[in-house]
Amino acid sequence: MFYMCFLLFVSLFAAASGAPDLSSAGASTPALAFPVHRALHYGINGNPAAFGSRKSHIRALAKMYDARKASGTTPTHEVLLVPLESLLPSDVPRVLKASTAGIVFILPAAGVAISAETEDAIFDLETRIVQEGFDVPLYFTEADDVAGVLELLRGSGTYTFVDKGDKSLPPMKTSVTAQTLLVDFSDGNGKGAVSVGGKGRAAKDDRPAIVIVASHDTLGVAPTLAPRTLRDGGSGATATLELIRMYSRLFSLQNTRAAYRLLFVLSSSSKLNHFGVKQWLAEVDYGLIDKVEFVLCLDQLTQPELFFHMSRKQSEDESTMLFRTMQTVAERIPGIQLKLINKKINVSHHEMRWEHEIFVHKKLVAATLSSLQSPRPLFLRSSLVDRRKDADIVPVLSRNIQFVANLLSLFLFPALNTSKEELFSGPSGAQQAHITALQGFFTNYARPVPFQSGKISSTLLQTIQAFTSKVTAHESTYKGNYVFYEHTDTIIEMYETRSIQFELGLMIMILAYLGVLLVLYNGGSVRQALEALQDLFPSRSFLRAKKN
Repeated sequence: MFYMCFLLFVSLFAAASGAPDLSSAGASTPALAFPVHRALHYGINGNPAAFGSRKSHIRALAKMYDARKASGTTPTHEVLLVPLESLLPSDVPRVLKASTAGIVFILPAAGVAISAETEDAIFDLETRIVQEGFDVPLYFTEADDVAGVLELLRGSGTYTFVDKGDKSLPPMKTSVTAQTLLVDFSDGNGKGAVSVGGKGRAAKDDRPAIVIVASHDTLGVAPTLAPRTLRDGGSGATATLELIRMYSRLFSLQNTRAAYRLLFVLSSSSKLNHFGVKQWLAEVDYGLIDKVEFVLCLDQLTQPELFFHMSRKQSEDESTMLFRTMQTVAERIPGIQLKLINKKINVSHHEMRWEHEIFVHKKLVAATLSSLQSPRPLFLRSSLVDRRKDADIVPVLSRNIQFVANLLSLFLFPALNTSKEELFSGPSGAQQAHITALQGFFTNYARPVPFQSGKISSTLLQTIQAFTSKVTAHESTYKGNYVFYEHTDTIIEMYETRSIQFELGLMIMILAYLGVLLVLYNGGSVRQALEALQDLFPSRSFLRAKKN
């Protein structure tokens, strides 16, 4: 009789509490499920898995973060959901120091404007996550993906978050493959099949060379949410692809031999201290390096104001001559503002902040053209707030590409009698339709360097092949100081549960009910019930010793 009553009560308790049995898959149907993107997890210089989010797998109650009501700590059985659109600088340390089971940061919805103060707070958050280590799961998700979740949490119910990922899998190191695409408009590099891999010896060409360099990858605090925009690696890569198209068309029509050999280098792994360009520079034929007269690295080109970054290792005459030439060209294109920044390289710094610094160490004249006046740290070049698809980027980028093309024409065809600008006028110039198509590619695919899909590299190669056959692909495996860990994405399932207070109340009711049953089972005598417990648990003392 006792056991039947006990089983009946437990069944009623399970039905009343609504708590799902999460111990086995499929035991309960989730109320909602939504995708999340894990924060960056990496190690450096022999310190494995030291930075970023070192743990994953959320399994706890969910709670919305409210800065006005937040105390210094959060119960360890709760997960914080933090909307970033209202984040303040004072919230950042409080949230990251909370004793919580996990944090899910919600990105602002598309079209939602955020204040400058919130932008600073988000960048501070990104900096802390990248430069510190955290023993709680840190995830990011899109506002559109959790609209239903937020609606449920604002109601009266209580919900548990469960990470669908496999807990038995430890973080795994992921290898990084850097692919560099080289387009070489040389006399000796005739049309033919594309060679993939290998060092690719330089074609025979006695002319001095000009090299244009850009990278296309991204890396941020949430790798798979790296900004799908032209504001980071996408703008320099877009400019390079458009310049390749323009010059390929020009060389196919132009009877005049250019005074310079022109090379375009489209690299990856730039966020790993510009590994892709370093590797290409280490493998390229020395005969070509000796002929390089100038290297122009294209960084962000999304603003009318451009900065021409050069190193003080180069002579003042070289800097002044190049800058004056660029100023002359810029003055002929309305809207472009050009400024020179000549700064000494910090040789003791472990990171090269600008790509041209690699070439300067090889004693080559090099510079970077960028919309940025000062560099960000490599892992923070991509900010979560840069994910906007601004409509005004394409016209500005098109004008900046036209500027670079006109600049190069001054060197390539110095003896041409006609105005150099006429080489790239009308259909021969930068085409906004092409740039818009490239923008669509770069904004639809995340390009995080450690987790980049092979589809990105193959698509870029095929795009260049559509313009010219003078392209080779060089692949290298990264063996540097950084180690990256998977997994990056997962699904969180949301189950409806009762509140902790309700569970505690029911547990107390169970204990009281079992006590009553135990007394009734022993004939209504409390003394006999306690003696029965003493027999079941001899190590415990349920009866007080009698006084002598």
